[in-house]
This record gives sequence, structure tokens and C-alpha cells, in this order.
Amino acid sequence: MTHASACRDVLREAQRYVGEGVPSAEAAIEGAKDIIAEYVTDQPDVRQAARNVFRRQAEVSVGIAKGHEADAAKYADHVGRSETLSRCPLHRHLC
Repeated sequence: MTHASACRDVLREAQRYVGEGVPSAEAAIEGAKDIIAEYVTDQPDVRQAARNVFRRQAEVSVGIAKGHEADAAKYADHVGRSETLSRCPLHRHLC
């Protein structure tokens, strides 16, 4: 399944919840995200599982944010770098 087809499937499923109090599929998705965030926050084991997945699979990429081009010189050694979070030294987390 491609990312695009997965997004279409999510939008199609969310469309089922459109109605009173839910004006659009996008609003249904935002509401679902809020419910999931609350659940994760309230469940220590789920929170820990999410941290573990993030630690193993997250990728950190360094780029220059619009409007901050003047600050880019001090981070020039890191711009364009991409690596998994688990292999990223702590000093680069701050970059």
C-alpha cells in the first residue's frame, strides 16, 4: 500500500463520521488524533511502547528553516545530515 492510497483510505473511513458536530473528514481525523493522544498520555505502557518505537525507527534530518538562513553558518556541518535517532549523538539532537 502506498502512502497516497493509505491517506485516501483514512479519508474515506473518516467520511463515515461526518455529521452533527463533525463538519468534515479532516475534522474527524483531528478528533481521532486527539482521542489517541489522550489515550497514549493516560496509559504508561502504551506511552513506553510509543517511546520504544520512536527510539528505534525515528529519523533525524537537519535542514534550514525559512527565515533562519542567517543562522545556518553555525550549523553548516550538520545541514543535509540524516540519521536514525538511535545512532544520533546527543549533541546533534540539540542542533
